[in-house]
Amino acid sequence: MKIESVGVLGAGTMGNGIAHVFARSGFKVMLCDVGQRFLDRALHTMDSNLEREVAKNNITAADRKIRNQIRAFPGSRSHLPPRGNSGIKYILDFNNKAGSND
Repeated sequence: MKIESVGVLGAGTMGNGIAHVFARSGFKVMLCDVGQRFLDRALHTMDSNLEREVAKNNITAADRKIRNQIRAFPGSRSHLPPRGNSGIKYILDFNNKAGSND
């Protein structure tokens, strides 16, 4: 079974970092948090990190498109698309500090 998409619950420091790493590794990422403001902050942080990586020549300017691999969903876990339809095989839950694949 090939995993192509992951869901990350919680867009704080750890959640947005994990989402960033998965996106850089080629995964589609669904990032979910209880409020849009948390998602906005996480996406802004990822954009800043990508700009820094470009400035350090770690990635090319064209590589910033990896940010398009991340879709943000405000609300609870129930707001993520159904796992069967989205290709999600594993959900990382940073709100409860434990992963789940149920």
